[in-house]
Amino acid sequence: MERAQVREFGEQIVAGSVVLAIAMTAIVMLAQRMASLKESRAIDFYSTLPVSRGAVVAAVLLSFAVFSLPGTIIVVLLGAALFDLSLVALWVVVPVWALGSFALAGIGLLIGFGAPDEQLAGMYSNLAMMAVLFLGILPVEKLPGWLAPVRVVLPSTYAVNALKPGLDGRVAASLGPDLAVLALFGAILFWAVRGPLWPHAE
Repeated sequence: MERAQVREFGEQIVAGSVVLAIAMTAIVMLAQRMASLKESRAIDFYSTLPVSRGAVVAAVLLSFAVFSLPGTIIVVLLGAALFDLSLVALWVVVPVWALGSFALAGIGLLIGFGAPDEQLAGMYSNLAMMAVLFLGILPVEKLPGWLAPVRVVLPSTYAVNALKPGLDGRVAASLGPDLAVLALFGAILFWAVRGPLWPHAE
């Protein structure tokens, strides 16, 4: 890759790779696990316990997401070394990992609860992850104009936007709003999990 391309796309590539590591757990692994719990009727069992639905989902998500945190840090370190980028982004990796996992989990849950079995959940979630990453990671100026509104409703867009300035050695004023939007996506998810998203016992 030429130096001009590195300067233009290096930050986008590294930030996108970090979000890829987060999305693998929050979308793919969570979807498959929740589909498995639904298929085995374990979800019905959890519904009989004095444990909130949000707590069940949070426990499953955390059990997977915790393994993606080292990967997100390593990606930033290696990406900064390969593309000669700043390590200022390191201090925002943990908030992006936490809130990004929280927000992207909504897609994983929709697929996991909606798919008829674990195998189909895996296929659907991989397709969804690639679509989310493609639209959320590519620079907006490289996308057709009609796709721009779609990026607004994708959590990955805000996760990438939160990481990119740090890779350029800056702390952007938009960092707070980007993290707040991720938190909002997650809050809506957990509201939905308490009601309409939760599978009903047959």
